[in-house]
Amino acid sequence: MIRPGTSLTKQKQKRVALPKFAPGKKTESLRPQLEDFLNNCDYVGAITLLDFERKSRQDRPRLLMWLAYSYFHNGDYKKAIDTYDDAIKKENDPQLHAYKACCFYALTQYEEAEESIKQAPDSALKTRVLFHTAHKRNDEAA
Repeated sequence: MIRPGTSLTKQKQKRVALPKFAPGKKTESLRPQLEDFLNNCDYVGAITLLDFERKSRQDRPRLLMWLAYSYFHNGDYKKAIDTYDDAIKKENDPQLHAYKACCFYALTQYEEAEESIKQAPDSALKTRVLFHTAHKRNDEAA
């Protein structure tokens, strides 16, 4: 006898009916979207998708920047730095130096972080990184 509220009845409720397609017709497989991965904080999935697009030479605006962003948030700071270097060569965005400096800071390479952040335009992020690197190095003059 199955009592109401047991795990068996809950499993029955969770079943979702699969969409039915006409037999003999090909269904178009949907490729996952980058925004879905980023909204779910699935950075490994985002890296996989962006690497695939990069290798297949698909055109996505700011692909290298999104790839570096995903590497950074996944904790892969060295790959993020390499990808930011590629993006700096390809795109003319001085703000990328600030993001690269954040990677150096996360790797506790404070001198490199300061060198990189000095190439970035003035912003709240630049002020914050300079403050934190000076604090970590006990540099009262900065």
